[in-house]
Amino acid sequence: MFTILKAKKEDIDCIYEIEKENFTSDMWNKKSFYESIDSAYDTFWTYRDEEYKEIYNLNNDIIGYGIIRIIGNEAEILKICIRKECRKKKCAEILLNLMMITCIQKTIQAIHLEVRESNKAAISLYEKHNFVKISERKNYFKEPTENAIIMEKTNYDYEMTEKCSNN
Repeated sequence: MFTILKAKKEDIDCIYEIEKENFTSDMWNKKSFYESIDSAYDTFWTYRDEEYKEIYNLNNDIIGYGIIRIIGNEAEILKICIRKECRKKKCAEILLNLMMITCIQKTIQAIHLEVRESNKAAISLYEKHNFVKISERKNYFKEPTENAIIMEKTNYDYEMTEKCSNN
């Protein structure tokens, strides 16, 4: 059984290990995570699962994390990151849904994000949830140098309400 909890400062060492496992030059340092926890604009969750901890013989139950920044009536997904061995189990999708629900509750008009153009799994997840490509930043990411795809989701209040009422 999984739980989603607000990240705490004592979670940062584990979160940073997951970050290093998943990213290279564009990874955050520990200071960035501490600043995000303290930010009035960021909401920072951890995805925890005791069962996965046992199955994969992990040191702790933090499987992944997600961070969204909300300023005014817009939001930006800063991070959705899942341990490599726990991918393809809908953990990222659960975090994404939580972010979208949070945006509905706060009457956010648009959600933005940037993703490496080679990250087909993430792009597919975002497209499944009706994010659309709005632009591209050439050579934005380093090591390896790669374009960033900028995606956006707008006008989703009705869509999410319909999904929830039909289930």
